[in-house]
Amino acid sequence: MATRIASEPIADIAALRGVIDAVPNAVFVKDRDSRFLVVNSAMCQLMGRSFDEMVGRFDVDFVPADQAAVFRAVDVSIIETGEPNENEEVITDGNGDIRTIITRKQALRLPDGTRLVVGCITDITELRRAEQQVRYHAEHDHLTGLANRGLFQRSLREAILRVSPGGESIALLLIDLDGFKEVNDVNGHAAGDHVLITTARHLRDLADPRDIVARLGGDEFAIIQCGMDQPAMAIRLARSVVKRLSIPIASTGGDLSVSASVGIAVVPGDPLGDDLLLRRADLALYGAKRGGRNTWRLFDPTAEDHQIVY
Repeated sequence: MATRIASEPIADIAALRGVIDAVPNAVFVKDRDSRFLVVNSAMCQLMGRSFDEMVGRFDVDFVPADQAAVFRAVDVSIIETGEPNENEEVITDGNGDIRTIITRKQALRLPDGTRLVVGCITDITELRRAEQQVRYHAEHDHLTGLANRGLFQRSLREAILRVSPGGESIALLLIDLDGFKEVNDVNGHAAGDHVLITTARHLRDLADPRDIVARLGGDEFAIIQCGMDQPAMAIRLARSVVKRLSIPIASTGGDLSVSASVGIAVVPGDPLGDDLLLRRADLALYGAKRGGRNTWRLFDPTAEDHQIVY
């Protein structure tokens, strides 16, 4: 059990404990060495410690050393400058759970000149989780969980901006399901949804974790693939996609058969606009459809005027 430091002028502050215990947010008072002098019940609950276990201790006794060093630097700045501070931080609470908090600190000068740091912590974990859920639903397809068209277009623009001579190239694969309309018409929309969900799972399995897999709408999908070895990487992925999606999909009403046509376009050493890359990939997809479906085509940039792919 920690002992209180007799030389510290904490008697008057300790008398405030009954008041700050009524505050729902975590509240604490530290001395100029960042030692906890007073904490309220909410602070004890957050840290998973009793009052006596916290008083007289330092941040490093409860959080990793690197995080404690950051807290200490802020405390020192407040003591020296008198300027308040507010930070959003991620911590591990006393139960081992990750929490997102906002910590507000300010200086307090006692009548005898002693300088202290008073802090208040607001737990915004649930707020941030709710915001993440809203953002997720705004950026992902509700049926398959893949990136939706909006997230795809933003990711494509960002990926293209990262392209540089001698660095990674970007390949765009557009994927269209052959025979999907027939599945919907003959077997119903539930069967069609089953095909789309299964297709999404296959594409996620085949793509690299760094790749962006998206459903653009209907039975149209896309993959943004980064890599040094382009277009070879994209061709290998396209072949795997065509092979995997040609396998009949089991369902309660019997096997459902579709196939995939894939169009590939690659960003060269210098970036180009996302609209042009999409146009090239779409032309390649059209070439795959025209070539009999259940296959892939790579756009040939040297023959763009003639819309030729190979």
